Amino acid sequence: THTERRERRKQRGRGVEQGRAVSENMPWRAVSRRASAPQEDSDSLFFKSLLEDFRSLSVRTRQDLKFQIHKLVYEAKCMEAGHWGESNGVQLTSL
Repeated sequence: THTERRERRKQRGRGVEQGRAVSENMPWRAVSRRASAPQEDSDSLFFKSLLEDFRSLSVRTRQDLKFQIHKLVYEAKCMEAGHWGESNGVQLTSL
């Protein structure tokens, strides 16, 4: 009935007023929220910190920069894997 619904709304409101999150009464909500917001590592935070400046660049410059970043990562992976050595004179590209 209408009175029962009103009473349930009041009880939910009291839970928030008492400092309890509504999700405490509904554990499935708390779990789904945690699952949708994974912790970010320092690498992700680093690249996100560059976004504002990156987006302020022209489209052409952004494309070039993306290519250079991919190239740097590829070269670094090859160096770590031992595909390139100092003996062949290959160096990492500098921007």
